[in-house]
Amino acid sequence: MASFAAIIIYYAYKIQFVEGSKWVALQTEQTTELHNISAIRGNIYSADGSLMATSVPVYNVVMDTRANGLSEDIWKKNIDSLALMLSTINLEKSKKDYLVILNTARKDLDRYVPLLKKISYNQLKIVKKFPIFRLGRNKGGVIILTENIRDYPFDRLAKRTIGQLPKNNERGIGLEAAYNEQLKGRDGKSLMQKIVGGNWIPINDDNDIEPLNGYDIHTTIDMSIQDIAENSLKNALIKEKASYGCVILMETATGAIKAISNLKRNDNDEVIEANNYALSETTEPGSTFKLASVLALLEDGYVNDYETVSSENGSTKFADKTMYDSEHGGKGMLTLQRAFELSSNVGISKFVWNHYHNNPTKFINHLVNDFKFGQSLKLGFPDEIVSAVPNPQSKKWSSTTLPWMSIGYSIETTPMQILTLYNAVANKGRMVKPMFVKRIEQTGKLIKEYNTEVLAEKIVSDKTLQRVMPMLTGVVEHGTATNIRSKIYPIGGKTGTAKIVENREYVEKYKSSFCGFFPADKPQYTCMVMIFKPTNGIYYGALVAGPVFKEIADKVYAASVNREPTHLQDSVKSTYIAKTAGYTSDYYSITNNKAKVYSTQEWSNASTNSSHIKISEASTVANNQMPDVIGMGMRDALYLLENKGLKVQYVGKGKVKFQSIEKGKKIYKGGTVVIELI
Repeated sequence: MASFAAIIIYYAYKIQFVEGSKWVALQTEQTTELHNISAIRGNIYSADGSLMATSVPVYNVVMDTRANGLSEDIWKKNIDSLALMLSTINLEKSKKDYLVILNTARKDLDRYVPLLKKISYNQLKIVKKFPIFRLGRNKGGVIILTENIRDYPFDRLAKRTIGQLPKNNERGIGLEAAYNEQLKGRDGKSLMQKIVGGNWIPINDDNDIEPLNGYDIHTTIDMSIQDIAENSLKNALIKEKASYGCVILMETATGAIKAISNLKRNDNDEVIEANNYALSETTEPGSTFKLASVLALLEDGYVNDYETVSSENGSTKFADKTMYDSEHGGKGMLTLQRAFELSSNVGISKFVWNHYHNNPTKFINHLVNDFKFGQSLKLGFPDEIVSAVPNPQSKKWSSTTLPWMSIGYSIETTPMQILTLYNAVANKGRMVKPMFVKRIEQTGKLIKEYNTEVLAEKIVSDKTLQRVMPMLTGVVEHGTATNIRSKIYPIGGKTGTAKIVENREYVEKYKSSFCGFFPADKPQYTCMVMIFKPTNGIYYGALVAGPVFKEIADKVYAASVNREPTHLQDSVKSTYIAKTAGYTSDYYSITNNKAKVYSTQEWSNASTNSSHIKISEASTVANNQMPDVIGMGMRDALYLLENKGLKVQYVGKGKVKFQSIEKGKKIYKGGTVVIELI
C-alpha cells in the first residue's frame, strides 16, 4: 500500500510540476480557437443615394451564471429584478419563465444561457443597465454576441435585382451575388473558448484581428421609376391573368438601367418576384426581332423605299411549312416599311428570303457580329444566359430556318439583348452595355467608378438609321401600336406576339412584348416589356405589353425627361414650384439656374413671391439630432433620414406634412421615425 501511494504521489508531482505547462498548453489548444468575426457587408444604394440594402447589427444576450465575480449574494439580491426586466424586452416570456430559466441554469452550473435574440442597439443599451448585467462581464456574467442581418428599406421593391447570397448550395442572385467580392469585406478574428455544452464564447471583449467592412455599391436604379415599372407590370399580370413578365428601362445614352422588374403570378393570384426573366429567359422573341431583319436588309442595300412583296392572302409557303400573318386575307402589296409597321410575317420573311436564302451566313453575321446576338453582355450576374443563334452549317439548319428566324422564331434570346439592340438604334447606332452600378465607395471614398462601356460605335450606317427610325415611329403612329400613341411626345418601337413551345410543340399560349424608346425625336429612355401567357382573352403585344410601356413612359416623361419649360424665361414664375424643401442642387436644375439662391448648404428651403423663387439655407442640426423634413418630397426625406441611421415608415404621397420625432430631438441609429406625406 505504501509503495502504491508513493507511485501516485510521484506521478501527481510529475504531472503538476514537471509536465504542468505541457498539459495546460494542450488543454488551451483543445478548448480555444480563433473564430471568424464577420465583416459588416457594404450597403447598396439607388441612383439618388437611397438605401436599397444595408447590414443592420443585432445582438444576442447570453449569460454565464458561473462568472468568477458573480457571487451568491449578488445573485439572490438581484435575480428577481433581472427576470422582470428581461420580460419587458422579450414579451413572449414572463418574469416567472425567466426566473425558472436562470435559477435552473445557476444550479446546473450553466455557463451559456441564451436570454435575448436579435435585439436592436437601442434595446441593448437598456439591457446593459439591468440588475446584475450592469456589473459587466466578469461580475455580471453578461455576454453580448453581435451579428449582422440584411435589411431592405424599400421592402420588396427591386428585391430580385438586389438579390441574395448563395444559400444551401444554391448560387446567389442579383447585385448581392454579382458584386459579392466588393460587398463582403474581410472577416476579422476573435479568440473564443469552448465551454460545457459545446458553445463558444469570446475570451476578450476586443477582437484579435478587426474585420474590414465591405465596400458600398451605388447603382443606377432610380427607385421612383422602379416603383412605377413594378406597379405597372404587377397590375398587367393581374388584369391579363398572365403567368409572369419583366420590364427593363434603360437610359439611352449611357446604358444605365433605371428600373428592372421580374414578377410572377402564383396559384393564389399573388404577384411575387421570382426568376430574373430579363437576363435568364431565353425564348423565341417574336416580332420584336423583326428590327434585326430590317436593319440587315437596309444595311446591305437590298431593299429600296419602293420595292414591294405580296402579302397574298395572309399566308405563304416555304418548303413544307406555311407562314401565316396574324390576320387572314392579306394586306396587298407591301413595302418594307409597311410590312414592318403592320408586323406582317409574310412580308418580312419574303424580303429576307428573297435576298439571303442563297447566302444565309451573311444574314447571321449581321446578327452575331453587328448586333451581338449569341455573345454574352458580360453583366456579371450568375444567371445571365446568352442567345442561341442557328448556324447555317449545322445539321439543325433547314430550308425553313431563315424565314422563320426573320420574324423571331428559330432563334432564342433574352429581353435584355433585345433591349440592347433597340437602345443602339435609339442611340444613333451606338451600342452600349447595360450598366447597373455607377461607382463603388468605402465610407465615402471613391474606390472605382464605372463609365459607359461601348460595345459597338456604329451597328449600322446613318443612312440605315434614317430609314429605320420612321418605321419604328410608324408602328405607333399608324401601325400595330396606335393604341399607345401620345399627343404630347413621340414614341418609337415594335410590338411582338409569339407562340410558346411546350413539350417541343407550339401551343395556343403566347408571349406579348413591346420594345421601344421615348421621346422618339430625342430618345432618352428605352424600355422593354415582356408578358408571358396572358389568359384573359387578349394576347397581342400591342394590347397586353403596349399599355404597360405607355404607362411607364407617360409617368417617366412627366417626371424626369429633360425638356426646357416654356414658361421659364428671364425669371422663374411662382407657379413652377410650390413652397417646399429639398436638395439645393435640384433647385438649380429645376429652375434652369435662374432662381435667386441664397444658400451654400446641401439642403435648402424654397419660397415664392409674385415672380421669383427664393432659395435660402435650411436650418441644420447635429448628426445625432432629428432634422426637419417637413415640406420635402419622399425621396429627399428618405435619403436624409436613412443616412442618419433611422428606419423610416411612411404613409401617403406628396410632401412631408408630419414627422413623429420633432426637429432637434436626439436620435439613435436603428431607431424608427414615421413620416406622413400629403
